[in-house]
Amino acid sequence: MTARRVLIVDDNDAARRLLRIACEANGAEVEDCTDAEGAVAALAEGHFDLILLDCHLPMTDGRDLARQLREGGFAGRVVAATANALLPLTEPETLKDFDEVLIKPIPLARIEAELVRLSPS
Repeated sequence: MTARRVLIVDDNDAARRLLRIACEANGAEVEDCTDAEGAVAALAEGHFDLILLDCHLPMTDGRDLARQLREGGFAGRVVAATANALLPLTEPETLKDFDEVLIKPIPLARIEAELVRLSPS
């Protein structure tokens, strides 16, 4: 079975490390970066099955990046990672380009479920 490829985009070092550990523990190949520019560069270099994307990034917001990725044809899963538990209630329209919204701290079982979702039946 080919390993699932995950791109983690989060400007918080601890959050990025925890997401990496969770993904790698479930057999994924992981690349990470801290901002939209790094994400665009990583996507230009290779294919990813899943992007775990912080909603609040410096410079280009994660929600704007998700929109840009969709408009650019990215068809993989894009999952929002946010510490703002109210965001889905207060700004649902800004989350429309995400396949899922996960609230930090994200339980390891939710990361595992996202990776299982990518596996062929």
